[in-house]
Amino acid sequence: MAKISVIIPNYNRATIVSETVENMLLQSLAPDEIIVVDDGSTDDSVSVLKSFGNKITLIQQENRGPGAARNAALRIVTGDFVQFMDSDDLASLNKLQHQSAILEETDGDIVYSPWVRGYFRKKVFHPENVVLQQQALPSVKDMLTWFLTDWSIIFQQCLFRRIFLKNVGFYREDMRLHEDGEFFVRLLLAEPKVVFTKNVLTLYCSENHDKLTGSGSNAQRKARDTAQFFIRVIELLAKERHPVLGHWRFRLNVWRALRDMQKLDQENLSKLKLITRGREWDMLDWLDKKWGGFRQRLYGHRWPSSYQAGPLTEQQKSLIREIGYFI
Repeated sequence: MAKISVIIPNYNRATIVSETVENMLLQSLAPDEIIVVDDGSTDDSVSVLKSFGNKITLIQQENRGPGAARNAALRIVTGDFVQFMDSDDLASLNKLQHQSAILEETDGDIVYSPWVRGYFRKKVFHPENVVLQQQALPSVKDMLTWFLTDWSIIFQQCLFRRIFLKNVGFYREDMRLHEDGEFFVRLLLAEPKVVFTKNVLTLYCSENHDKLTGSGSNAQRKARDTAQFFIRVIELLAKERHPVLGHWRFRLNVWRALRDMQKLDQENLSKLKLITRGREWDMLDWLDKKWGGFRQRLYGHRWPSSYQAGPLTEQQKSLIREIGYFI
């Protein structure tokens, strides 16, 4: 049977990280290893994590950000499949078993499934509105084009084949934000076999409990890292001559990053200026936001069709109850 490794970065989550670890230990197919990387916490996180003893592998390092934390685990991971979890998120107890079976059956490299944003109050989970990715992405675009135009993904909703991750490389460690997005672009450029299954659910905590991504971040850093993300993506896409470079929505996203950076009078933006020339981006930005408002009135949410959003199903409510939460 394939081995599964779980990677959990942690920063100042002493009050909640244990629940994420327990959630992985209680999976119907228990992982072969859980690697928790404490990224320089200043609270009692290390003591909490040490209480798990040999049930987990604990790595301690100075605060270097989410990319460096995940890389530390990726360097020692041994499983055939890798599950990334944030230290405040939970997954249905069938996730590892079902998704690993799908990857084995299909010889896939990445499997993704539904996820829902919300917050936890005692033993009640409050979804923000709808479940995202109730179905697979529409096939009218390739996944990379969707990702850079009208869609995003969280790694927690996925399971990855380790050898595929190894062939692509590691996270960038010079970005505190968008490091996962840049990594995902490289993963998709490597042309993985991606499959979808709807029979599991990931609960994404939308509250900020000293998120590792946000540690040390501010408006200037956010703008800089967003611009750096697009600069790096443009370089990667240019090498492959990928057509998404000419997509209006990708260019609109680049223009928004350029606008935010120009407010801070930053340099090294020539690549962003080059790709956004020749359009009235202010008007397009306004129209795009108006369209989001129309979706809100029509559907009750702003999520584009790529997210295949829909209400919780009875099966999904049952999966949440199995984790130990009421709706």
